[in-house]
Amino acid sequence: MNLFKEGKTNWKFLLIVFVLAVILAVFSWWSLTHIFLEPWNMEERLIESKCINSGGKISTSLCCKLTNDFPNSCLIGACGCSPENSNQVKVCDCGEGRCFDGEKCIYREVTIDETANWNTYEWSEISFKYPSNWTVEKTYYQTPAQQAKGEPPENIGLAIFPGSGSTGNDFISIGGHQVSCDPSENHTKCQFVSSISNFVYTDSDNLDILKIFDQMLSTLRFIDTSKCSSTQIEGYKTEEIVKEDLDGDNQQEVIRIYIEDKEDLGNKPIIVKIFSGNEDCPQALFHYQGTGNVVWGTQVFSDFWGDGAKAVLIRDVSYAGGSGSTVNITFLTYRQGQYQIIKGPKFSGHDWRCCKFDGDNGLGKKIIGAEHWWGLNYEYYCAGCTSPLQFIIYTWNGEGYTKTVAGITQNSYGPESIDEILEKEPAVLNPQ
Repeated sequence: MNLFKEGKTNWKFLLIVFVLAVILAVFSWWSLTHIFLEPWNMEERLIESKCINSGGKISTSLCCKLTNDFPNSCLIGACGCSPENSNQVKVCDCGEGRCFDGEKCIYREVTIDETANWNTYEWSEISFKYPSNWTVEKTYYQTPAQQAKGEPPENIGLAIFPGSGSTGNDFISIGGHQVSCDPSENHTKCQFVSSISNFVYTDSDNLDILKIFDQMLSTLRFIDTSKCSSTQIEGYKTEEIVKEDLDGDNQQEVIRIYIEDKEDLGNKPIIVKIFSGNEDCPQALFHYQGTGNVVWGTQVFSDFWGDGAKAVLIRDVSYAGGSGSTVNITFLTYRQGQYQIIKGPKFSGHDWRCCKFDGDNGLGKKIIGAEHWWGLNYEYYCAGCTSPLQFIIYTWNGEGYTKTVAGITQNSYGPESIDEILEKEPAVLNPQ
């Protein structure tokens, strides 16, 4: 047909062609969505309706890369991978205490958590729980090249076993040298945990060990290493390390005490820092700058003030040349839900004595000490000489210490202890 008629465009014909093209496009779109894509859409809409009709709501979450939309949230593992091994998928959020089993939102089974009082161990980029009467030891491997160079072996895994030593195959391992879950390895139980890219396995036939294996595996979690803290302080060196569970979570914190990094006595004050107990990824929990420039020892007390709180005593000393020194007693503790520093007694001079802990229902409720008494006219000002002693009593008031100046001894003393002096002059504790 001629599109042009008497020099004009045949619009009627073009309109018919356009209408037919539109009808064909609509039919093609309908065929694609209803014949080819409809089964997928219908299945997804069916799961969405099951979720909503059972009280859930559609949401998104980071789950392991191989996980499809709407995973079974009643099972462990689908969404437990590290961020770099995860992607966003649709999930059914059933709310507190419920989970989506693939068909509907259901209440989680109420079971007794047998791992509730287990210890927590952190290693590399993972944490897991293990029975409190079990032991965790690191396993090491040294390559021939490392041996030749005299380099130390590297920590490549962990061994977890009952009591203080493993017997035969009755232990559980994480990682190791050339480990796999291949049948040729003959492991009783073995699982590759994608979130840590490592193997957890046991060769034990003991049913109790195998039960612990499953329970321990269910507690395994990924640690974000970006939160790790350095234990180094520029210009300082570690002088003392104390490991103690201050906050009562069955996991020891690491208390590091730093002094200035100099061959002779430094001038900078000491620094005290608390880290979480994971040696591979320590996290700084608390920081305190002391007064003295030298550390003269630490001591750990349980139920120090009679309220159940532990206390770590830190003696830091400031030197003042010919005028002697000053000892500052500080207590590091965990009270009222937080780490705290409690300033304790302070004694100065050439010959101070600290300390006698003499409190009732808590040794820390009363602290007795003494310092060199120089005399009214400095007649006893002498380094290393015997002299009378001024006694001081510090009493705990529930939040801090109250200082009371007691008496001065009638006699001069040298190396005698506080107890020896009080046995001779008990009245010296009477306030002035």
